Formats: sequence, structure tokens, C-alpha cells
Amino acid sequence: MKRIVALVSCIGLSIVSVASYACTSVIVSSKVTGTGKPLMIKQRDWSKHAHNKAVYVEGPVYNFISITNSHNNGPSTVGGINTEGFCIMNTASNNSPETKQDNAFRSGTLMYYALGRCRNTKDFENMLDTLSRPLYIKGNIGIIDADGGAAYYQFKYGKWIKNDVNDLEKNPKGYYVMTNFTEVAKDKDMKGYYRYLEADAAMKDVDMKTITAQTLIDRVARSVYNIRTGIDYRRDYAALKASGVFNGVAIDQDMIMRTSTVSALVFEGVKKNEKPSHSIMWTIFGNPGCSVAIPMLATGRDIIPDYMKPGDKKTTLMNRISRKIRKKFLYPFEKESFSANEYIMMDNLIEGTEGRPALLTCCENAERRIREDFYAIYDKWCSKKMKDEEFYSKYVSTSASFINYYKEEFKSYLD
Repeated sequence: MKRIVALVSCIGLSIVSVASYACTSVIVSSKVTGTGKPLMIKQRDWSKHAHNKAVYVEGPVYNFISITNSHNNGPSTVGGINTEGFCIMNTASNNSPETKQDNAFRSGTLMYYALGRCRNTKDFENMLDTLSRPLYIKGNIGIIDADGGAAYYQFKYGKWIKNDVNDLEKNPKGYYVMTNFTEVAKDKDMKGYYRYLEADAAMKDVDMKTITAQTLIDRVARSVYNIRTGIDYRRDYAALKASGVFNGVAIDQDMIMRTSTVSALVFEGVKKNEKPSHSIMWTIFGNPGCSVAIPMLATGRDIIPDYMKPGDKKTTLMNRISRKIRKKFLYPFEKESFSANEYIMMDNLIEGTEGRPALLTCCENAERRIREDFYAIYDKWCSKKMKDEEFYSKYVSTSASFINYYKEEFKSYLD
């Protein structure tokens, strides 16, 4: 173990890892969900790196799926899932005590190595304890695992501080929100605070007994609520249009879903004593307002759909399609002025124009078809009515249709 962590530490010093400029995340404890499964979401904002890819990695102990920038070929990740149901993601911290260190960008590298070696939060903590000091982790790391573990890790002067989401005495809500500030830092420059409040507001209304991964996608990933103005464009759209003072274009600022959003990951863990490989990573490449969630599983082999892998153009087909829709219909003003990317076309998102359905309606219809086909085989597999090899084969053929469902539902935006 000491040799492994020494290697991690050395590589971490030499590689600038993937760090998200701004992210919104939530972890939900299995103690409050009706399914008994933990949930976790990461909404990633970094317009500089708008293209993502899924990579299957044969790790030293466990195989895993890593989500990273399309151009990145190094040992770094923005989030992932391994064969033991260990799921990990991060959010950047703008007020972290580690910020002023020259090599304080190693959370992506640390997560990559954890995916290949850790089974649960205890393994991760042991790994942190045996790493060379100082750590210099600029960010907050979130984890759920197949043992029911659910926690955030914050870092302060080389030490780690755990926020146990399962501790219902300290965290009676049963969920925890984290954006782009470290709570334990002395510097109270809390970047992402409005998004923190918006995510918390979205979660407060959720019935935890019926919460699912789709709930987090709909309520958090696709949130266009601005808590400072009090306007929720999905809730208030009809009233705003009826007022005659709203032309269907909104200023895109301090909302969870925004112009810089490039992906979203929603991790669906497993029940106690369930096979860890049943854990799911629902993956959205592109802005959630014009892209869809694809279910992916970390198994003993690479079954990632081809359209989630980089092709000849060094990006994925899913990225190319979603970016095309985003540029033309969701944020169509970007070339008009320096700040034009700060405007979002709510008419297209919520109502639809020129005979086209709303973008959100297209998302909902495509995802409904994806879920129906996926759960038709997944439920049989989980209930032992389908063996592993048969499931893997059926998943490959079934998931190949998901991209077609996406293109069919968005046809009027692609013609």
C-alpha cells in the first residue's frame, strides 16, 4: 500500500489534473431514500473544456469508468464508478486553504487512483492517511459506495475533514449540498453560494421516499431557478409570458443549469447486500437542457456505448449533437457580443418555437424511452432472472438504441 500511495503522490506532483471551474453537487443518504440506495449528482461547469468522454480503465485492483475531458489522456478524472460500486466526484473550491499552493490541483489525479484501488469510504480514508504530506487538494470530494457509505471530504492545510451524510443527527435532512467553497476555510469568499441555496431549495420539496436518479436530473441538473431574483423559469414561465414584459430570453446568471454547464453525472448506488456491479452512473454529455442521461455500469469488461467514446474527431458523438443544439437553440446569441453567452433562450427550453416541441419535452421523452428499455433488462439482471453474460450482451445492443431515441426526439432541432 505504501508503494502505491507513493506512486500516486509522485504522479500528482508532476501532472496538473482535471479540475472543474464550477460545479453543483448533492449526496443523498440511503437511510432516507425509499429504495435504500444512496444517490449523488455532480453538475459540471467549465466552458473551457466543453467536450467529455467516457473511458474504460483496467485498474491495478478494480476496473472503472472515468469521465474526463476529450483531450485528456493522463491519469485524471472529473468523476467515475468502479466495479465495486465505488463512485466518486469533486467540486472545485475557490476559498480552499490549499488554493495558494502551486501544486494545488490534484483532486482529479487523486480520484483517478482511488477508482482503481478503493472499494469504499474506509479504503479512501486509508489512502488519504498514507499519502505523502502535504496533500494540497484544492476541492471537495464526494463519494458513495456499495456499503452504504455517503460522504464529502474537505481539505485544510493537508488534513481531511469528513462530512458524513449518513449521520442524521448532524444532518437530519438526509442529504448534503456542496458547490464551490470549502466550509472549513477561514476565507468566507463562498463562490457558488447562490447555486448552493438553489440546490438546497430544490431538494427541500422532494419526497425522499420516492426520490430517484431522475429526480436529481429533473430537479437539480435542469434547474433554471435564480434564488436572488426569486424567479424559477420553469415554474413562472407562463406568468412571465402573460405579463407582456418577458420576451422569452433570460439572463443566464447564478442558476445551476447555465451556459458553462458541460456535463452532469448522477450516481445511483445499491441496496445493502446487493451486488456492487448493479450501481449505475447516469451520464449527460453537454448541457442538460438539450442532452439526455445515458445509464452506464462498471463491469468486468468495456461495455461503454460507442457514442460516449471519442471517435475520429477526438470527441464523442453525443457531445457533437448536444453542442450543435445548444449553440443554435439554447444559447444562440454568443456571437453577438462579448457578454451574449449570458443569455438563454427560455422559449426554446420550456415552450418550443416555430412548431418545435420544448427542449425539455424532448429530453423527457427520450429519457423515458431510455429508462423503459434499460430497466426492462436491468431489473431482470438484478432479480437473477438474467445471468451476467446475457445482461452484458443485451446492454450493448439495447444501449446502441439510446442515441437513436435522442436523435428522434430532437429531430426538429437537427433538421
